[in-house]
Order: sequence, then structure tokens, then C-alpha cells
Amino acid sequence: MRWWGWGHDGVSFTHEDKPALGGFLRQRIDLDVSGVTSVPVAFEDLRITEPSLSPGLQAALEQALGGGPASTDPLDRLEHARGKSLRDLVRHRRGELGRLPDVVVRPGDEDQVAAVLRAALDADAVLIPFGGGTSISGSLEASEEEERTVISLDLSRLSGVLAVDAASRLARIQAGAFGPDLERQLNARGWTLGHFPDSFTHSTLGGWIATRSSGMQSDRYGDIGDLTRAVRVVTPAGLLVTRPVPSTSTGPSVREMVLGSEGRLGVITEATLHVRRVPEQRIILGYLFPTWADGLAAMQDIAASEAAVSVTRVSDASETAFSFATRKRPSILDRLKSKALTTYLRRRHGFDVEAMCLSFIGYEGSRRHVEAQRKLVGRIVGRHGGVCIGSSPGELYDQKKFDTPYIRDFLL
Repeated sequence: MRWWGWGHDGVSFTHEDKPALGGFLRQRIDLDVSGVTSVPVAFEDLRITEPSLSPGLQAALEQALGGGPASTDPLDRLEHARGKSLRDLVRHRRGELGRLPDVVVRPGDEDQVAAVLRAALDADAVLIPFGGGTSISGSLEASEEEERTVISLDLSRLSGVLAVDAASRLARIQAGAFGPDLERQLNARGWTLGHFPDSFTHSTLGGWIATRSSGMQSDRYGDIGDLTRAVRVVTPAGLLVTRPVPSTSTGPSVREMVLGSEGRLGVITEATLHVRRVPEQRIILGYLFPTWADGLAAMQDIAASEAAVSVTRVSDASETAFSFATRKRPSILDRLKSKALTTYLRRRHGFDVEAMCLSFIGYEGSRRHVEAQRKLVGRIVGRHGGVCIGSSPGELYDQKKFDTPYIRDFLL
């Protein structure tokens, strides 16, 4: 990813095709988007320190990598220095780089991971596992006072779905697999993991486990702790392997210790996870509620009911207004539809359009199951004054749900 922000070059958020956004931001936070307030320091102007890497450790790392390179490239080191929290990006954009890693290594298999760890231990160096670089907890950043060599261990080459056991519905997956690639590999075999955190496009399985992440469809699939059945972890004491059993009556659970450990116990190289068949039908519908309280009450009733939905999301009035303000330049037909909907909500349902709240509810499964769930949820929504506004808003949400970080970068 870009060292100063989210995503890749050529992909960004802009206000220019969203005519309502400028006025919304001026009114709500007194921000004028027509002028540039700040830009990141140019890479050429950054003060990047020389790496602290002895010839002996460099040779040991390259040997561990089977002759592959141990990178000391300035840009490579910078991209592995921090995560993507607001604090990380503000400091990077100002040119406050902190303690950069001295070297970046990319092992190709578990044995190379173990060899790199041994080399780091022998040299009393610091080793920081690196997945996709989307961390917001500060776990990728070494202390500025750190005098030892800092090694960033990038797991992106360990990216395969190794096997799927159809009978037990378990998949063995390497920890460096990024979300989109992981799903493509599983979908090609007819399976899905169903884990879609906000960072999905740029984060890895190992990162999800190390941070105990939750996804947008955890209502149906569970969070990563629910999905993870077993792990393989390279530790200073050797290889840690847990068994892929659904549950145990003994404790403490070593698997639970690894979940959320942020890389402190070792390097996660592989996991066995519960997968499901790709559903026959998948749809996300948009709903509008008169107030935030109505939306929350409906979500609570859905959770307490027999409904088995995949997504339940409700925005407050401010987030709803922001969502509408980010719509692209509408056609004449779009404007007519929007005006007709507003009139309908006001006159027929007594909505205050300044207080209404947007919601998305997702359904998956067979066509018969989806139809039954939609009817059940529709009755609950109706009891709380909600109105279904169709699949178009849901389709747009589904397409853009991972783009929020680009909006943050734009506002910076």
C-alpha cells in the first residue's frame, strides 16, 4: 500500500463528482473541500536513516531465505514501518517516520520463517511479523529508542489455500493470504470463509487471527475466533501446532492464546478454518427508519427473532446524511426518484428526513430461505416504522463497503 495512506496509487476518493458533499462538509464540520489543506511530504524529502544491519546478520537472513534478498530498500522499509491508524498516517504524512525497520524479509514457506526467526534470535534482533500493514494498534512499530536491528517479516508469499476437507468443512490456509485472493481460491472450489472486515482488500488471514478481527457478516459466519479451528505458529521455542477440533472440554486453550496475540507469541504461518458452501443467493437490501431509536430497536428484535441474516447495519442520522451526500452526480431520473421517495416518506409515513436513519440487512442461502427471511424481517422492520427501499442501495453498499479509508485520506 501507499506509505502515506490507504490502498494503491491511482485509487482515491474525490468530491468532484459528488455535488452535495462540499455543502454537507461545510455545514457539519466547517471544512472547505475546494482548497487543499495539506499534502504528504514528498518521498524524496524524507529523512530515512541508514539501516542498522551487520554483514553477518544480512548473510544469515539471506541464507534463511534460500539465497533470496533481505531488502534494505528505503521505500520498502518505510512501507513496513507502521500500520494505517489515523495517528500512523498523520505522523507519516508530516515526515515523522519514527524507528524504521532495518530490513524486510519475505520467506517462501514455514521452514524459511523458522530459519529467519533463528537468525534473529542468534543476533538478538527484533522481529515484527507483517501481514497487510493495516494494523491500527501500533503493533508494527518499533520503539524509537530501539537500538537492536529491527526485522520486518512479510508473510505475503505464504498465500495459498492448501486443502479443503469437504466432509468436515475445514480449509487449511496459509497466513499471508490476502482477503480477496483467499476468497477467490475458496470460491473456485465452491466454498467461502465469509469473513469480511473493513480492511478486507488489504489485510491477511494471519493479521485477522493476530488481531482477533470481526467482519461485516459476522452475524451469520461468526468472527475470526469462531472460524479458526487450529493454528500453526513458529515460536522461539519451536513449532506450535494445535489440533483442528470443533471444541474441547479441557483448558486453557492454546488456540485462544494465539487469537488476538498481535504477533507477541510467534509468527502465525497457517490456520485451519471452518468454511461454508457458496450460497445460492445473496442480497443486501436498504431500509429507512424514522429515527435512530427505531432502527436500534428493530436490530434488537431481529437479533432476538428466528431470522438468520448475514448483515445488520444501521447508521445514525449524521452518518445517513453523509451517505446521501457522497452520492455521485444524479441523472434527471435519479433526482425525480429521490424527490418522489422523500415526498412519500414525509406524507405517507411522517418521516423527518433530517432524523431518518439508513440501514442495510443482508440475506444468504437458498432462494426459498432468502424469501422467508425477507418476509420475517420485513414484518419486524414494519413494526418499527421502517420502509424497504430496495436492492439498489444495498448493491452500492456491497460495492463500496471497503472504501471508507479512502474517504479518511481525502479528509486528511
